[in-house]
Amino acid sequence: MRFASIFLLILASIGFASAVAGSGFGSAEAKEGIIMEGTDVDVWAQMVGMPGKQAVAQLEQENPNMNIQLVPFGSMVTMDYREDRIRVFVDEQGNVSKPPRVG
Repeated sequence: MRFASIFLLILASIGFASAVAGSGFGSAEAKEGIIMEGTDVDVWAQMVGMPGKQAVAQLEQENPNMNIQLVPFGSMVTMDYREDRIRVFVDEQGNVSKPPRVG
């Protein structure tokens, strides 16, 4: 019984690792014109300190197919990874507090 439980746990772990590896999770490639993480990171890093609304407007203009979210820094957010979402975290003054990212 113990052997069977360990065996099933190993199989489940291998299946999960295969699913994550094959899903493209964390890839930096472009799909159908959607900008993926890693492609504009340098440009987006320059947004730190600018007004959040200005950053959102710029991102919406550059990425019309993306869902841009303005999020107060420290807010609870879902942990799901979405390739069509960019989150812009802002501080108490409304300025971008860290580089926007896809996810």
